[in-house]
Amino acid sequence: DSDPSPATPPGPLPVAEPSIARYPTPPGTQFTFPVVGGASFTNDWGGERPGGRTHRGIDLFAASMTPVVAEIDGVVFNVGWNDVGGWRYWLRDQWGNEYYHAHLAAFAPAATEGAQVTAGTVLGFVGNSGDATTTPPHIHYEIHPVGGAPIPPFDYVKGWQRIG
Repeated sequence: DSDPSPATPPGPLPVAEPSIARYPTPPGTQFTFPVVGGASFTNDWGGERPGGRTHRGIDLFAASMTPVVAEIDGVVFNVGWNDVGGWRYWLRDQWGNEYYHAHLAAFAPAATEGAQVTAGTVLGFVGNSGDATTTPPHIHYEIHPVGGAPIPPFDYVKGWQRIG
């Protein structure tokens, strides 16, 4: 799901105006949950996927167009499309850890290549683009320590502070 290579997108980059551009994060919180108001999810890391692939992240299910926010301060990159992840973006924190968000319905205006953002900044909206068109709306979510291979994110994400 995290293939950063672009493919031919189905149209122009979808951008939607958020009603709130940035959600406040609780004082002293380093990480916030990436879906405003929370999401339904299980530890689906390693599940079978089409083509002999395995699931290298977790799926965070929420209503279509629910805001997706930066979980930590960082730099946005690889904003765009790939056939598996659909509309997707990456976020890199100050230590080089990378966070992948896929299957979006649209991007927020803040989701631009190289943008420096703070935790709580709205970057996109929950959807089912790419190879997820037959699934309920969700984001596919991955954590890549220091830009390396993904690790199971469930134990991290389940403890992050929900906002909104």
